[in-house]
Amino acid sequence: MKVKAIIFVMLFFAISMPIIAQENWGVLGHSVSEEGLIDAPSIWWKLEDGVLTIKGKGDMPKFQNPTAVTASVSVSVSNVSAPSVGVSPTISSLPIVPWHSKLSSITSVLIEDSITNIGDGVFYGCKNLTSITIPPSVTNIGAWAFGRCGNLTSITIPEKVFFIGISAFQSCKKLEVVEMKRPVPPIIGNTIFGLTPIKEAKLIVPAGTKATYATSNVWKDFGIIEESTVSASGEWLPEGQLNSHITWRIENDTLFINGKGVMPNIADGLYAFWYFYRDYFTSVVIGNGITKIGRNSFTLHKNIHSIIIAESVTSIESRAFLGCSGLTSITIPKSVTNIDDIAFAGCKNLRIVEIKSEIPPIRIASFIMISKKAKLIVPVGAKSAYEADKYWSQFGTIEER
Repeated sequence: MKVKAIIFVMLFFAISMPIIAQENWGVLGHSVSEEGLIDAPSIWWKLEDGVLTIKGKGDMPKFQNPTAVTASVSVSVSNVSAPSVGVSPTISSLPIVPWHSKLSSITSVLIEDSITNIGDGVFYGCKNLTSITIPPSVTNIGAWAFGRCGNLTSITIPEKVFFIGISAFQSCKKLEVVEMKRPVPPIIGNTIFGLTPIKEAKLIVPAGTKATYATSNVWKDFGIIEESTVSASGEWLPEGQLNSHITWRIENDTLFINGKGVMPNIADGLYAFWYFYRDYFTSVVIGNGITKIGRNSFTLHKNIHSIIIAESVTSIESRAFLGCSGLTSITIPKSVTNIDDIAFAGCKNLRIVEIKSEIPPIRIASFIMISKKAKLIVPVGAKSAYEADKYWSQFGTIEER
């Protein structure tokens, strides 16, 4: 009987420990399963003695800005990659921050490491906020995130932050110092410092980057731009999520795209986030598990010289590699059955296209505006099938290998 009692007590404490660990903490966000379902709590918050602490892992959700209805950004970026890009949701579609009734009691904010995104409107209207600690794990600062924080005097923005949403620091009228750890100015939305007197403020940037910031939109408007004595650590190159199942990162001159499922299509005239860092990679590796390369994924990426496509890919959508003039060769795996209209149009230096499928993939003018010098390499025994195809037969030379 005693043994059973002991086991019961042990089980009780084992089950209760996660709950006890979060005692007095409110839930701010949940993780999402591969099926897109809301999973276990992943982010918590607590307000104590004026200090709002946020801990956990992943992205904070978006919240209302009581004065904003819709907004757009000044740069052409795909809304696939940026939570605050394009037309923002109406305020009625977003929740109110759980500490809304206590905004005036918040004097400092501590965001613990492993939080990756500061959500839209999350600290909007914290009028007595004077200090904020942002961890190095953060990569995005959402729209209106610190809007109307009227007593905020300084902020340090970590090296990995590569996007700051619209009006993120609007009406921070006592802001005196902004320190940037990133050697390249982040992508920014409209009126990031609207009604904030940055002409009277100081911008501190990493050693050797003053000239870059001094010629960049908005950042050049600071009254004083100074270099710190510390250089960037080299960890600033971006990474992020394309959707809930696909991630991307830039490392060693290569853009890696990994995950499972379909890369989203990007509207014409817009770009994926990595477009703004196209000078920092020359190769693309699309990992196993990706099934479709989305429309406009790599449009006008002129510095791409090589692309590796996983055998899980079945479709290459329209304009996927439009204008990739640095590309000289590509191998298309056997799994690809569809290559959409102008997918490789304007790849004027493309000389070798190797297709691994014995059956010609469906192709609608995919390779227009490429040189007649381009060679098509097909599997042994498949040459006649490609020569008989209306589009594949347009290659200058077709060889079997």
